[in-house]
Order: sequence, then structure tokens, then C-alpha cells
Amino acid sequence: MSSKYQTSIGSFTRKSTFFWASVGATVGLANLWQFPYLASVHGGGLFVLAYLVCLLVVTLPLMVTEAAIGRHSRHGMVLAMDGLVKTAGSSPVWRLAGPLSILASFLVLSFTAVFGGIVVAYIFFGATDSFGGANATEATGILAELVSSSGRYREFMGWHAFFLLLVVWVSARGVVSGVERSLRMIVPGGLVLMLGLFGVAATHGQLASGVESILVMRPEEFGLESVQAAFFHAFFTLGLGVGVWAVFGAYSTAHTRLKRSLLAVVLMDTLIAIVVGVMMFSVASGSGSLDGQHGFGLLFVSLPVTLAPVPFSQFVIAAVFLAVMLVVWATSIALLESVVAWFREWTGAPRTWSVIIVGAAVW
Repeated sequence: MSSKYQTSIGSFTRKSTFFWASVGATVGLANLWQFPYLASVHGGGLFVLAYLVCLLVVTLPLMVTEAAIGRHSRHGMVLAMDGLVKTAGSSPVWRLAGPLSILASFLVLSFTAVFGGIVVAYIFFGATDSFGGANATEATGILAELVSSSGRYREFMGWHAFFLLLVVWVSARGVVSGVERSLRMIVPGGLVLMLGLFGVAATHGQLASGVESILVMRPEEFGLESVQAAFFHAFFTLGLGVGVWAVFGAYSTAHTRLKRSLLAVVLMDTLIAIVVGVMMFSVASGSGSLDGQHGFGLLFVSLPVTLAPVPFSQFVIAAVFLAVMLVVWATSIALLESVVAWFREWTGAPRTWSVIIVGAAVW
């Protein structure tokens, strides 16, 4: 029988694992391809302050609430909400929050895994100097050929399957041997690699230009639209509503302080987003290759073109996409855990088979 601080589906063994797992869940593609753009066009430092206020006032309380629900129930989101509704005597409609969060997690994981496959391919492209001397048109052609060429669909599906196998392999090893141990290596490893790349950007780029784009306050560019952008980005980037915080709360140890840990996660997420933004605009200084760029095009077209003139660019580009791969890998592990935890509680199936079934459905 499980004790008060154990679940039937697994538990973390170290207090700090909740922090590292949470950082892995929050630091995602939005930090890489959305935040730098938003900060650069919405007043720089003023946007960063508005974003931080939205995180602390709106999204952090929601994170703590979801994690506390999971910790109190020691279940995933579906059973946690079911028990909460029964205990509080609330409307049964609130139970829908559980299944909808699992559906959201499954859908987000499905397209995140596709991006993961592209990122893995780009590590190989960078290492083989495929972007050497490439302009925006040629970089767009490399991406288009990978994802839409009828003659290369097997290659693309192979990269996708390889990335998904990495995620499934970690999850199938269990909560402790797989999820906990892997996230405690992947997340710090990714951060160390990012710091190394920041050093390259500071050495070969113009750090002052990057700081000006992200941190210098420009009131003339800040308005109501900027506040709205900060709010929506704060809500989106922390992974609310996909059941991750409930399951991580359920896995947390008795000595984990949820509020303090999640506050540290929010601050770490913001710091990483700032570092990434400063790094990107430092390297791109003078070229204009990142001006107005965001989303898919920024990461897979503009960024390789921007890095191509850097000394030893093939290794730098490969290292950049390795860091991105670690970020996407950690996020995918967290998303998969939410779905696998629900599937195990719903069916009682062994973990290995649960992971295989959910992974196959995602693929």
C-alpha cells in the first residue's frame, strides 16, 4: 500500500528533482522562437517587466494550485480533479478539466515530437556544414525539402521516429530510473551548453546590441498590445492546462516546497528566455537577419543563416540545435508523463506497455 507521499504510478526520490523536471517542462520552444521577437518589438525591458509581472501575479498561482491538487491527491489530473470535485461538492462539469488537460497534453506532444525530429535532423545538417554560405532562400529550401519533399518523406519520418524513441525510452525506464534520472541530466546539461553558446555569442557578436534589443527600455514601443502579448505568452509558456503540474506534484517528495520551487522555476524560465534573446540578437547584430522574425522561420531559417558566418559555424550550428534538442526532449518527456500517468491509472496497465501504446498513438 502506498504511503501518504507515494503514488501507485511512481514518485520522485530527491527533493530537487521537482525543480529540474519543472524547468524542463517550462523551458520550451516558446522561449526560443517567440520571446526574443516579442521583447524586441514591444519595448525591450518594459516587455520583460510586464511579462514577469504576469508570470508572478497570474500564472504562478495557477501552477501552484495545479501542483497542490496533484500532491494532495497523489494522482494524475483526471483522478485528482474527480476527487476534488467530490470532496468540494462542486458541479460535475469541473471534472472535464481532467480529460481535457490530458487531451491537450497529447496534442501538444504530437506536434512537439515533429519539431523534435526536425531539430535532430538540423544537428546533422549543421555538423555536415549544410548551411555553409547559405542565404535565407537556400535555408528555406533545405527546410522545405526535408519536411515536404515526396522523395524524402522516409528520411523525415525516420528523424521523427528517432526523436520519439528517445522520449519513449526514457519514460519506459520508469519514474525514478527514467524520468527523474534523465531530467536531472538533460536539463542541467542543456543549461551548461546554452551558457557556452552565450560565451560564443559574446565573443564573436556584439553583446551590447543584444542587450539593447531585449533589456533596454523603449517606452515608445510599449502599449496595451504589449501587455496583452506579455499576458498570453506568460500563460502559454508555463505549460498550464496539460496536467504536467498535477502529475509532478503527485510525484514530489514530502520535503519539496512547491511554492518556493515553482517561484524558482518561473524566475529560471525568464532568465533563460532573456539569455537566449540576448544571444540571438548579439550574433545577428548588423545583419538584420532576425528583424521581425519569430516562430518556425526564426529557428529553422533565420538562425542558421545568422550563424553561418561565425567561425567554425558548422560546430556552432550543431551545438545550437543540440541545445534545442535537449530543451524539446525535456518538454516532451514531461508531456508524455502526463498522458502515461493517466493511462496507467485508467487501465492499470504496466508502465512499459502504457508508454509503448501512448508513444505509438503520438507517432
